Amino acid sequence: MEKRDEALYKKSYDSMISEGDSCIINGNDNAFGISRINVGVSLSWGSYGTPDIISAVRAHYYTRDEKYLKVLLGLVNYCTGANSINMCYTTGIGNYTRSLMHVDSRFTGQKQPSGITAFGPFEVSNWTNYWPYRTVFKPILFPSALIDWPNVDACTSVFPHTLHAEYTVHSTMMRTCLYFGYLAYLNSK
Repeated sequence: MEKRDEALYKKSYDSMISEGDSCIINGNDNAFGISRINVGVSLSWGSYGTPDIISAVRAHYYTRDEKYLKVLLGLVNYCTGANSINMCYTTGIGNYTRSLMHVDSRFTGQKQPSGITAFGPFEVSNWTNYWPYRTVFKPILFPSALIDWPNVDACTSVFPHTLHAEYTVHSTMMRTCLYFGYLAYLNSK
């Protein structure tokens, strides 16, 4: 068996821990402590439904430091309804989004499948020229058709509005499975 390169291992480990620490720091300056790996990325397209804190999960797995677990628990609580609109972004859990962009259930009258995580709220100021905002919401919503709403409250749960109601396997679904699965793993110990 080959001997591992200790210098490379240490560099990789330190980088992973640094990313985990970034998740903690980035959650300190926003509502509900919503964290993400890159503070420069706007909170949209699934960032509120399941923010990207995989680095914090990885850092907790290797260090068992409670500060990383705290980030994960805060996020899961937020995404399952401990937020200002009391909405869970995963179907089948509590008060969940009712207008998921799931075409099969929408047009056949079937119940939405459980376990699908929608994108959730988004940073409205970045999307004022987006067609659903201009054509559907602006004429009927007050105040100022979402633009003055806090980002965490800006979730209309309307079927054609992809910024809220869409989901993807590689984004919201993958992260939800990882976060819930990791917590289940810890609970089984």
